Amino acid sequence: PVDADDPQERADLVFREARIAGMITDAGYLPADTGDARELFASATPHPSTSAVPVVAPPTVEDDAWIIF
Repeated sequence: PVDADDPQERADLVFREARIAGMITDAGYLPADTGDARELFASATPHPSTSAVPVVAPPTVEDDAWIIF
């Protein structure tokens, strides 16, 4: 995992080894410079599961997110 308090060198190492396709940040989706990025939803219509009311509030920029690979 990479934490916001980690040095930039750690983030660079982890992201390089993970060969990420992009990052989701509070500014939106940031594609990586290389890689085969794929759309999460290929069609214009949403997946049926998205029509339900969420059980919990959506995450905010104040919430931590851990990516494990």
